[in-house]
Amino acid sequence: MKSHTVPQRLLEQFAYHDPHTKSLRLWRYEKGRKPYPKASPDSATMYDGHFADSRDGELEVRIETRLANEIEDPVNQFIFQFLDPSFVLTDVQRRR
Repeated sequence: MKSHTVPQRLLEQFAYHDPHTKSLRLWRYEKGRKPYPKASPDSATMYDGHFADSRDGELEVRIETRLANEIEDPVNQFIFQFLDPSFVLTDVQRRR
């Protein structure tokens, strides 16, 4: 399973529009490598088997599902509003 270590919608907030690919791109930085300017928000922080455990084959699915339900989905409901200067986080949104 390919796990995202950072929610995609959050990555999109920092992406730039590349006129050559006509899509959103990020600068990707990795230790020991030159910066890469054309990483996609879809795959920039995606790692195959990131939460996998050989002793528990279902662990990765449970973790991904829990992260989606408890963090990503609730945050995705308001993250697009960050661009609105009049947007103010509520206490509930701050906790999420």
